[in-house]
Formats: sequence, C-alpha cells, structure tokens
Amino acid sequence: DVFIPLGMVIILLAYFFQNLFVFDMINTYLMFFLCLAFIAFLTKKEEVSVERSEIPQAYGKEGKELGESAKQVLTGIAIVSMLFVFWYGSLKSAQGAGNIVNMLSSQLVKDANVYFDKTLNTWMNKYETREHFAMQITKYSSDTRQDREEVVKGFEVAEKEMRKSVELNPLDFRPHLFLGKLYNNSYFFNQDDEKIKFGEDVLLKAIELSPTNQQGYWYMAEFKLIQRKIDDAIDLLQTAIALEPRLARSHWYQAMAYKFDGQNEKALEKIKDAEERGYGWKKNVGDLKKVIDVYVALKKDVELVELLQLAIDFEPNNTQFLASLVATYANMGEFDKARETALKMSEIDPLLAPKVEEFLKTLPSK
Repeated sequence: DVFIPLGMVIILLAYFFQNLFVFDMINTYLMFFLCLAFIAFLTKKEEVSVERSEIPQAYGKEGKELGESAKQVLTGIAIVSMLFVFWYGSLKSAQGAGNIVNMLSSQLVKDANVYFDKTLNTWMNKYETREHFAMQITKYSSDTRQDREEVVKGFEVAEKEMRKSVELNPLDFRPHLFLGKLYNNSYFFNQDDEKIKFGEDVLLKAIELSPTNQQGYWYMAEFKLIQRKIDDAIDLLQTAIALEPRLARSHWYQAMAYKFDGQNEKALEKIKDAEERGYGWKKNVGDLKKVIDVYVALKKDVELVELLQLAIDFEPNNTQFLASLVATYANMGEFDKARETALKMSEIDPLLAPKVEEFLKTLPSK
C-alpha cells in the first residue's frame, strides 16, 4: 500500500520545513513522535501470543463478573479524565485565546480590562498575556478619548500581574524589564513619584540579571531624566553604547537625552551617529518631530526646510508643520515661498485666515 508510506514521508517533510521557520512546540513534537511510532509499527511485525488469564477459570462466573466490572470502572475513569483534559486543555484554552484576541483588538480600555480579567481564569500560560496587556494599557494612556479611571484601573491590574510574573520568575530578565517600563509609563500618566522608586528597583535587578542587555540601561536612563539627573542618564546610555556600538537605538536615546537637557549640538551629533548606524528616524513622524525641534533650536534653516517638507508629506494637513515652514522661509528671505505656504494654511483651516492675513502684512512687499 503506497499511500500510507507516502503519507508518512509527506508528514515528516512538512515537519522538517516548518521547523526551519518556527521553534518546535509540544503539539508538533508530539505529532513527530507519534508518526515515528506508527512507522515503527508498520515496519516491525511480530507474532504476539497472549495467554488466557487463569483468574476467570479459578473463580468461575464471579471472577468473570469482577473482571467486567473492573473494565467498566476503568473505562469510566478514562472517559471522565479525557473529558476533563479536553475541557480545560482545549476548550478553556481556546476560550482564553479568544479573550486575548478581543483584549488586543478592543477600542476601549474598559473592554480590554474585562477581557484580560477573563484570561486570568484559564490555565494557559499567563506570562505573555500579562506583557501584552501592559503594552495595551500604555497605548490607551496616550489616547485622550479613553476613560481616565479605567486607564488607572488598567495600570493597577497590569502592575499587579507583572509583579506576579517577577515573583514566579525571579531570575528571568524579561518580566523585570517589562515591569520597569510599565512603572515608567504609569508615572507619566499619574505623576506618582512612588512609581519612580519601584521602577528603579526592578530595573536595577534586571540589569543585575543581564548586565550586557542594553534595554535595562535605556529604561533606567528614562527614570534618571525624569529626576533631572542628566549626567547619570547619559552615563547609562554610554554604557549601553559601549556594550554594542553598532546598535543605533542606543545612540538615538543618548541624542534624546542631550535634547532633553538643551544640549542641541551634542544631540545633533548623536542623531547623525544613530542615522549612520541605520536608525530610520526619517520614516517615523514622531521621531522626525524631535529632530525638527533640534534644528529649530540650532537655527539651521536650510536643513530645516527639507525636514519640514518631509514631515508635511507624512501629515499634509498639519498646520503646525506648515507654520514652521512659513517661519523658516521668512528667516531665509524666501518671502514668496512664505506667502504661498501661508495661504495653504488658510485653505486647510479657514479659522487661521485672519492670522495669516496679519502675517502677510508683515512681509516685505513684492
């Protein structure tokens, strides 16, 4: 029968190729060994002689009934056990996975809180779920449409659950790092100074657990900047750079530390270092705004025009970008371009028309 061997070959090839792209997991690993067992069964045939048990003969009808009763009890136990495993191992896990998907896709923090609470009632691994919830709450905290009390509640739950991950995995760097970052985000939302102490403590432990991982130094530097300990923050980021000078993000964070302190010349130098190492700040409008602020502070108008035009490509209706471009053109003496850009502003937002008219009056006549 060619179909059974061919099927086994196909299954083993599929297993081999899928393992080139993903880590092995218990479900695929189990199937692999089941296939090997089936192949062994097909290729090794032995005559097995089974001797009739003497117990029924010794005890007659009663022994036979006893044997049948034992079979029924064992069968019942097996069925109940399989139902238990199926319910908690499959159905409850599937339900928990559905709640995770709903949590991540929720538009309102209130709904995310409810779905996350439901995931805690399942047996499935909660570590990654806690991390996803922590990141989700951080996203909600920057959304002004969300209910503030629900966001506060979300932070409290996320901190509590991430502390459980830390307690259960005291030697694991990852939950310490996530909890430290969560405290940082919680501070920015609540302005609770206690979060700074908690965050520093947990990040110190994270750095102790993995002293060559740059992320611990990045997040610790954020707490130092919050406390205006600029030199400490820059030193931490310099340590991260020394660990791996080719990592662009460390240079970028140090640039932002210099920018935070008003050291814009040094900030610009590190921005260029980060860009040379592959940090794509020009592809992210948020990072682009930060670089524009540095060029504005340094009054580098020629370079600023290019950056502002790039920002306007991202957000064509952003009147702040347009206003900055108008001011830059005016500083450079490009008054015609300043007028043209100013008129675009009034087209986008008619409420700005009176201010635009006042500004145009201040420009030299053609």
